[in-house]
Amino acid sequence: CAIEGVDASCALSLPAGVATNHPHVSPVYAASEHLAQFPPTLIQASSTETLFYDCRRFASRLEEAHVRVAFSTWPGMPHVWHAFQGMLPEAREAISEIVSFMRAR
Repeated sequence: CAIEGVDASCALSLPAGVATNHPHVSPVYAASEHLAQFPPTLIQASSTETLFYDCRRFASRLEEAHVRVAFSTWPGMPHVWHAFQGMLPEAREAISEIVSFMRAR
């Protein structure tokens, strides 16, 4: 919920008094010492994803906190393309990337 215009939509789904920049709403706003506790993290984002730049910024914040992070960009995929297994070959490829990432850990 860090994108202008999306903030209003996010605010509608939050309890009264909870700001869209609260770390429990969006971990991109978490303190570095909290981010440092993250496990190795894989972030997959479509190049056309509304939250692409937030995903990239979150990956950078994790790196700054010395967390092992892999940021994987998928060109032109719809939001949550993983759900389109059987329709998009990229869905299966993305899930395979997740499995490989997990097995390596």
